[in-house]
Amino acid sequence: MLWSLSFNGGRMEEARSLLDELWAIVRQTGARASIRYANSASGWTHMWMGEFGEARQHFEQSTFGRLWADQVQEIGVEVFYVLLHLSHLLWLLGYPEQATRLAVDAVELAPATRQSLAIALAANSELAGRG
Repeated sequence: MLWSLSFNGGRMEEARSLLDELWAIVRQTGARASIRYANSASGWTHMWMGEFGEARQHFEQSTFGRLWADQVQEIGVEVFYVLLHLSHLLWLLGYPEQATRLAVDAVELAPATRQSLAIALAANSELAGRG
């Protein structure tokens, strides 16, 4: 919760410092959902701090190598946002083909989330890709 407040408030240094506490708790519980959340939070924080290599590693670990559609059924809209951020990150790292594939996956996945914001973002991404 504190990490979310810091991250969403644009306090990246504070968000990064809270990651250590988050990971300590996650290591104690070992729950898959907690590990996924900690990797997502770490990915977002590192990405917005310009630490792209670490961000990519965490985003990729947050998926556990499972199919995107299965993850939407399990945890919902978070998978959509991880896909969008990872796609953006891959573009920044110079992998436009991989980035495009993930963006297309995100657009196709959005309706399954049943979240209006995800669907709107996907529609916007699809229109931008045509222009």
